[in-house]
Amino acid sequence: MSYLAGEVALPFPLYVGTLLVFVLFTAISLAGLKESARVASSVLSFHLLTMITLVVCSIVTWASLGPSWLKANWAVGRAETPMGGLRRIFRWGVCKHAGTNRI
Repeated sequence: MSYLAGEVALPFPLYVGTLLVFVLFTAISLAGLKESARVASSVLSFHLLTMITLVVCSIVTWASLGPSWLKANWAVGRAETPMGGLRRIFRWGVCKHAGTNRI
C-alpha cells in the first residue's frame, strides 16, 4: 500500500487503505465462501491481468524512452556499500526515478 501511496495521491491516509484491504479479505473469509477454488481463480486472474498490464506498459515506455532511462536509474540507484543497498531496498523501495529527489 505504501508503494501505491508513493506513486499517486491517495484521498485518504495510508493506514485507511491498509485497513480497507484487511476488511475486504476479512469479509471474503466471513462470507463463508466454501469454494476456495473460485476465489483462488479470481485472484489469479486479477494477478495475471495486472502482470500483463505491467509488461505492456513497460514495453511501451521502453519503446518511447529507450534504454537511457534504465541507464540513468541504474547509475542513480547504485549504493556505495552492501548495507547501503539493503537500506535503499527496505527503507525506500527499489523503484526510484532518475532526476527526482525521493531518496
